[in-house]
Amino acid sequence: MKEKALILVLDDDPDICTMIKMVLDYYGYEVMDAENEDKAKDILSSNHVDLAIMDMLLSGADGTDICRRLKRELFRS
Repeated sequence: MKEKALILVLDDDPDICTMIKMVLDYYGYEVMDAENEDKAKDILSSNHVDLAIMDMLLSGADGTDICRRLKRELFRS
């Protein structure tokens, strides 16, 4: 039997994380949430995440820059 896909939701608004998590749970996904870059890095480094959904503006930081940093730091080839 296939495992559930794991989705990481990165948003600094806990209400948005809760709403997205509820919808994805309903559709059968396993969901982990992070409110900042450090927590996302911890989750990504210790879990096989199939998809990450992130806010474009996280507490004044650009979500695109955060995505680049996470890729560079965690997924170097």
